[in-house]
Amino acid sequence: GAFYAFPKIELTKWKTDKEFVIDFLNKQHVLLTNGSGFGKYGEGHVRIVILPKEDYLNEIYDRLEKFMKRP
Repeated sequence: GAFYAFPKIELTKWKTDKEFVIDFLNKQHVLLTNGSGFGKYGEGHVRIVILPKEDYLNEIYDRLEKFMKRP
């Protein structure tokens, strides 16, 4: 599982969200996804993936299993 953020960005220094993402990757070594890749309503946004740690996910799945097995 993952969570996603889809913030709007100020494109004052960049012409497109894709240009922003490439510049950010080159300078900060972190990959974001350009919002325009999701269609015209995503233009000017970036998608950020937030992945929980495996231990946390395992605990959630264990709780879900116990919950579903309850009478």
